[in-house]
Amino acid sequence: MTYRDRIKQLSLHVPKDIVPEFNQKRQRSRTPTQAVSNFLTNREQGDWAERLILSAINKINKYFVAVQYGRSDRVVAGEEGFKEFYTSYQDELDRIGKRPDILVFDANDYQREWNFRIGNLAEDTLAEIVPHAIAGVEIRSSSFFLAKYDEHFREKTASTSKREFLSFTPKVEDMIVVYKWIQTYGVPHYYFQVFFDRVYGIAFEGILEILADPASRKKKYFLERNEKSQQKWTIHIGIKEGVEIAYKVQMPEHKSIMRELGRGRLLFHVTFKGGEAYLNAENLFALLNLPHGE
Repeated sequence: MTYRDRIKQLSLHVPKDIVPEFNQKRQRSRTPTQAVSNFLTNREQGDWAERLILSAINKINKYFVAVQYGRSDRVVAGEEGFKEFYTSYQDELDRIGKRPDILVFDANDYQREWNFRIGNLAEDTLAEIVPHAIAGVEIRSSSFFLAKYDEHFREKTASTSKREFLSFTPKVEDMIVVYKWIQTYGVPHYYFQVFFDRVYGIAFEGILEILADPASRKKKYFLERNEKSQQKWTIHIGIKEGVEIAYKVQMPEHKSIMRELGRGRLLFHVTFKGGEAYLNAENLFALLNLPHGE
């Protein structure tokens, strides 16, 4: 059975109140009318987490290469051209699904002219490149020290009535478009959750297996609305359901900056620079089924 077929079969067993039908026509999001400071800070943190993982993977082994693949447009709601950008993005989601942030290639398939970045290449060019990838990685970030959070809850009595663990955070609305991308290209897909002291990873296939098991609900995963995700329904899967990808993260520098929008409106948000992730190579190779891990 191919990877596409395994994902398709697992999707049939995901509870209908989470995703009624993976092949359904998705509801397009309304175009945002203005950006807010929290959104910009969250995006900056996500960009930092992506750079962190890209750098770490490309330092660890000469046999494979990680490249930026997700859309890198930085126009925001309220700026000129945002409406056109957002419409184009929605159209792409309908055509091919949601791109993961990073693609990992065998070094023999990497082309120097990419310069570790292919996200801005034409879609027909990407259609030839992407199927050769070994893995696609979606990067999610969390504003926590995982070790300190775990230490706090070890002192409390365990409860299944509410979530008491940090988690992988795939958004419900993304499940359909991640599935669409997998069916378009057939490349294995993974989620990495980046904390400020650790990084954990899980396969999208593993996420579907957890969701498909009725016994996992309110034990291994919870459904919640997240402020960080604009109150969108988010699946919270216990971080220990995945594997530790980085055993240490060096804190980045952070500072406040100002952004001026139309009509003289100002936004202030935080940017992140530097830091380093120290990878557990054995776990990384095993999770992504990477060759040349010896």
